[in-house]
Amino acid sequence: MFEHTPFQLKGRSALVTGGTRGLGKEMARILAQAGAEVAICGRNESQARASAAELTKETGVRVEPIAADVGRRPEAERLARETVARLGKVDILISNAGWNIPQPVDAIRDEDWDALLELNVTSSMVLTRALAPRMKERRWGRIIYTSSIMALASTSDRVAYSTTKAALHGMVKANA
Repeated sequence: MFEHTPFQLKGRSALVTGGTRGLGKEMARILAQAGAEVAICGRNESQARASAAELTKETGVRVEPIAADVGRRPEAERLARETVARLGKVDILISNAGWNIPQPVDAIRDEDWDALLELNVTSSMVLTRALAPRMKERRWGRIIYTSSIMALASTSDRVAYSTTKAALHGMVKANA
């Protein structure tokens, strides 16, 4: 355990999507430093294993790698089931996976729009729907959606991305 950790999560478990690199990996690191067992999800299995091994070695806490493309609904559903099977429960969901495909509003391709909605919004809904009922039963749980300032102030080539990030704000308000 790290002495400087401002909170303790020993006995808690977490799932972080997009947890193999960048912000997701740092969030997983902080959760593990606080004592939570963590499952990190990324699309690349070898990267997930390497990141989990690094975080486990660094923190001394169990970090499970799970490869899944949460932009595909069946894989997001599998991720929820597999995480519960491995960790026993999920107390904290950090839905961090996201992507951007810059295109001007009058040139957004349907397949890109659909892919952004599935990854940036639908995956959060699928995971919340799968994990929140048990959190409610235990009377303890935290769900965090990673949004972006682009939800509030977009640019002409980021309309689809900004729309998906704004939708996450709506999900937060509905669950608050």
